Parts: sequence; structure tokens; C-alpha cells
Amino acid sequence: MSFANPGIFFEKLDKWKVISLICLIVVSAALLFYNAFRFELPLGFSGMYTLMAEQISDNGYALPESTPYYGPGGIPFAYPPFGFYVMAVIVDLFDVSIFTYLRFIPPLFSLLALVPFFLLVERMTFSFWAAVFSTTLLLFSPTLFQNHTWSAGMVRGLAFFLMLCGFYCFYRTLEEGENRSFAILTGIFLGLTGLTHLFYGMFFALWVVCFGLIEFNINAWKKTLLTLLTSALVGAPWAFVMITRYGFQVFTNAFSSHDNYAFQDTFLQGRLGALLSFAAVKITEAPLPVLGFVFSAAALIYLFTQRKFGIPVVLFVMVFLLSPESERFLVLVIILLTGIGFSIGMEKLKSLWLRIALVVCVVLSFAQMAAYGLEEVLGSVLFLNKNAIDVADFVEANVPEDARYLFVAGQSEAEWFPYFLRREPFVSKWGSEWLGTYDQQRILQGKVSYCKDGQSYQCLKDLELNVAAGDILITKKNQKTLAYELETSGACQRLAVIGIYVLWSADCLAP
Repeated sequence: MSFANPGIFFEKLDKWKVISLICLIVVSAALLFYNAFRFELPLGFSGMYTLMAEQISDNGYALPESTPYYGPGGIPFAYPPFGFYVMAVIVDLFDVSIFTYLRFIPPLFSLLALVPFFLLVERMTFSFWAAVFSTTLLLFSPTLFQNHTWSAGMVRGLAFFLMLCGFYCFYRTLEEGENRSFAILTGIFLGLTGLTHLFYGMFFALWVVCFGLIEFNINAWKKTLLTLLTSALVGAPWAFVMITRYGFQVFTNAFSSHDNYAFQDTFLQGRLGALLSFAAVKITEAPLPVLGFVFSAAALIYLFTQRKFGIPVVLFVMVFLLSPESERFLVLVIILLTGIGFSIGMEKLKSLWLRIALVVCVVLSFAQMAAYGLEEVLGSVLFLNKNAIDVADFVEANVPEDARYLFVAGQSEAEWFPYFLRREPFVSKWGSEWLGTYDQQRILQGKVSYCKDGQSYQCLKDLELNVAAGDILITKKNQKTLAYELETSGACQRLAVIGIYVLWSADCLAP
């Protein structure tokens, strides 16, 4: 199918295709927005992102110098800001609450992202049904649901949408002969993606380079260069400000997050066995239908025989050369390959029985992926509790502004507390990558988690925190063993019980 005439796509839609599209839209909206209506609070954690968006609004839309509390102790405001500006503008313009935005806008970004993905697969495969198949698999992917539909999707979901729009435009770029308008449009999307999330921008740039340079075509190379130059122009003003303020090291520090340093050390040391093990675990643990790997393998073989190396190279890099954070992109590429494999099967298999077998495989893949997705959506639980707002009110009234706190809880729940309490935590893995202290904070967070699991007062003392007067300790009511040890220690003063949380003076944690 060709889109040289924009009306061709709609002209070729018969009744069943229209019904299929309507069903896909309805199912997509129901699945993505289900938890937005189910819960009054946002899923996941995005306290730091929310604080940054509020800062932009409070600062008259000028870039702040730093973000307080996180890090801990504050971090440079070097995070790509486009998603924060979008949130600040929408919240201010339409007077919606922060929680409403975090509940509904990430699912909206995720829903919109399905459109360019559908068009990309349809254009690459010339198959409407391959596009439906792949888009449905993408919709039900637990990995992509967590990353883009939870509250942090205010950034990641937006980056995902921009990136897929750019993928579609770049595919058009390579098809359109001398027309360079799509190359410029791709560059704008690439620049905006990088201004939203650095890692999505990196993957997008990798995609452009792999598809554009491996074409072995001068015209494709020229348009790829135009795309990259356009994206550089879009991102250059912000990058210049960041490097002027903080130096280039702030960006190298950023890539220490999500255990990237551990992976980079393994790669640089040339430990091939460890890399192969890492790759095997990443692929086998990805929540994808088993038969999807069969379709993907068929697609890879076909692409190699046709000397189309763009997607295979991208897949190789995702598996071996980037980081643990690349799983979401690995899933995306495999789902795309699955659609290509399905379209090849429909084209090459002439026997009725083989085609029936192919349809059975598709149905089984649908069923397995739907099971994964429904389990993820229906099993979602909130990390954020309403009592956190009550704790914030108590802290504002009773705890000095320069006091610090230790929260004995899981890191996802704890991520919200600097935003609500407006106090500095003793431990803050979030944002520490911009300070170059991510590994240190990750280790300290692990120790706190160990103390939480063991419910041990002595374990908390062994952290040897630099406790000062006014600092507080926050535990949860269900940590009964820990509460007993704190109460019977004779050194810990309970300040308040607020819903599921218990607040103590932290004096007793002094070594």
C-alpha cells in the first residue's frame, strides 16, 4: 500500500477493516484509561517530575537553576524540560489539578502513540492486518504500560509518542525521493524527543543513523544528515544553557542511572560471557508472546536476505550495547518485527492450511499478550497513599524546614515524599545521577530496604546517618516488629500516628 495519495488508505478500508479499527480504538482507550478512572491518585511515582513542572510554572516558565530536596540536597535542573513545560502549560491554562493531569495525560500520550506506530507498521509491511496485530501487541505490553501510562508517563509517554511520530516521518523520508520536508519534520521530532527524555532521544538517533546510513544511498545519507542537523538546531539552545551552567559532566553523570555504570563496566572490560548472559536474560524475561519470537526470527531472516539491515542493527544494539533501561525499546523492536514476520507469512504461504495455522498462531499470540496486559492493568496498585498528604501537613507545621528524614519504605513509595514533605531525605536515589552519586545512593537505598525487610532498629542505627536535632524517622504501621524495637529502645520518641504512617524523632538513630 502506498500513501502517495493521502486518500488511498481510507479508500482501501472495507467494512471489516473499519470495524477492526473501531474495536482497536475502543479496547485501547478502555485498557489505557481503566486505572485513571479506577484510582483517585496517580499510579507509579513522579514526585520529582511534578516538582520540576511546578517550579517552571512558579518561575514564570524560565528554567530554574536547581530542584531542591532530591539527590538528596538538591540537583541541577538539567533534566530535559519539554515534558515539564507541557504539564505546566496545560495545568495553568486549563486549571486542572496535578493529580488529574498525572492520571489522565500519560494514558492519553500512550493512546496517541498507537497511531504513528500503526501507520509505520502498515507502511513497512503493506498490510493492514499486520498493523492491527502489532499495534494490539504494543497495547497489551506490560513493559510499555508501566513506563508510559503510569504517572511518569508525563515525560516518558510524551517522549514515546514523539519518537514514534518521528519513526513514521523518517520512514517517509527515505521513500520520498528528493522531497526533504519529512527529513526536517523528523529532525524536529528527534529534537523534541531529546528535549523530553535523553534516553528516548538516544534510541531515536540510533534508529535514524541505522536506517539512514545503512541504505548505501547518497540521497538517504543527505536526508539523514539534514534530519540530524535539524534536531541539533532544536536541542542546541537548551544544551548550550545546560553546559554553560553545569559543564558537560552533568550529561555523563546522567547515564549512571538505572545501573548503567555496571553494564558499561562489563562491556568495557570485554567480559563476553557476562554480556551474552545479560542479553539472554533481557530477551527471555521480556513479557512477549512465545510465538512472537518465531515471527521475529522469520522477519530477521527475511530482512537479511533482502539486505535491509536497519532493524537488525538496532536490535543488536538494544540487546548488547546500551543498558538495562533499553528493555522498553527491545520490546518495541520485537513487536515491530513480529508484525513484519506475520506479513511475510501471509504473503509467502499459499496453502490454505498453512494460512489457517498462521492465523491460529496470531490468535495464540493475542491471547498470551492480552493475558500479560490484563494482569498488569488489573493488578496495578498505588504506591501513593492519601495519608502522605496528611503527613506533609504535619511536617509543615511541626518539623523545621532544614530538618531531614528517613523513610523506611520501598523506593517507589518513597520517591513521592520529598515532593510532599518539602524536606531533604537522608536517602534519595532519584536525581542523584545528575550529581554523579547514583551508585552511592543506590547502595544506601539497598541497605534501607534490607532494614525494612528485617524490621530492625539496630540495622537502621548501623547506617550511621549524620542525624541532627529536628530530623525525623517515618515508618509504617504494619512494621510492628520495628515499632516494638523503637518503642522499647528508650531512645526513640514517637511524634505522631497518621493513617498508615508513624513518625518518630530520629535522634535515636545517631551512631
